[in-house]
Amino acid sequence: MGTDRATSTALSPVAASQLVEHVERGSGWAPTFAPGGLFRGNESEVGTGEVLMSGGLNDGARSIQTPPETPLPTMCSPHIGVCRTCTLHVCRSCRAPGSPREPREHRAGYRLYEEIVATLRKSRFRARVEVRAADCLSMCRRPCGIALSSPGAWTYLFGDQGPGQRVCDILECVSLYIDTQDGFIARKRRPHSLRASILGRVPPVMHRT
Repeated sequence: MGTDRATSTALSPVAASQLVEHVERGSGWAPTFAPGGLFRGNESEVGTGEVLMSGGLNDGARSIQTPPETPLPTMCSPHIGVCRTCTLHVCRSCRAPGSPREPREHRAGYRLYEEIVATLRKSRFRARVEVRAADCLSMCRRPCGIALSSPGAWTYLFGDQGPGQRVCDILECVSLYIDTQDGFIARKRRPHSLRASILGRVPPVMHRT
């Protein structure tokens, strides 16, 4: 079973010290990466090869030059020695029975997707999670539907979710998921709202050599 392991990064001394200081202070800041060597902090884009830190230091934003080819310093899980990433699928078509179909932006699933994306931007593990909108996850009788997947890991399907407090529970479950070797999360470890709401769990796909 293949897993991505954490690798060292060639950050400049100044950038490295700033990164360590942010992590130690628990500021919640973590860099994200876009193609072409563009680092982003708190979704504020700057020039190629720059790190933008906002909040936590000097109240303002400051940029620190780093080489364009510098890889992303991902917040990993040292206690298990892996750096798992995952995809969180969210059905944007889900709506409560009897609620209007239009406008689509008012559907519970659509609002759940928007809230998850906005909340994840503030999370320390946002660089390890991709939120992907789904037109339909065929969980119409148990809205709203979400799914968690990762290469070489268990896949989970959940219903009965929705905007509001459930967003925090969903992201807590995601953090547990990416901190495992194979994506398996025991029922008692999951947030209460994601225990009875589970609709399925699919074992990892094992490729024969």
